[in-house]
Amino acid sequence: MMWMTVVPPLPLFTVSLLVEGPEQIAGAVAASWSMQALPGWGGLVYTMLFGTILGSGIWVWLMRRHPAGVVAPFSMLVPVVGILAAWAVLGQAPTWLQLFGGVLVLGGVLWSSMRWPAGRSHREPPGGDLCSEPSPDS
Repeated sequence: MMWMTVVPPLPLFTVSLLVEGPEQIAGAVAASWSMQALPGWGGLVYTMLFGTILGSGIWVWLMRRHPAGVVAPFSMLVPVVGILAAWAVLGQAPTWLQLFGGVLVLGGVLWSSMRWPAGRSHREPPGGDLCSEPSPDS
């Protein structure tokens, strides 16, 4: 997981060098030390601290203590949290379709995390198999 944060900058820098050229990269680096670049640096620090270090740390901690099948469905909530955070922090109101999708994802995550009685899967209806004959002792 952590290799994804180390390896991609190398080919991406190479592509940027080929597509944009060294002059534009040098200009961007020089402009990054201006006051207008402060929000960009803040976003980078936020992403590093919260998204990478804290988020990955919590993920690894959870994966160490619980089976992957229990932890992994909660990763589906990342876009939902992003939409809600953009709404709360930036005032970007989500559309009704986005809200509906968020509720659908939340419902799916809750369903997948429910504990079912032993011997019965979530695919089996509460009364047993509808296609089989009732047993003589029922």
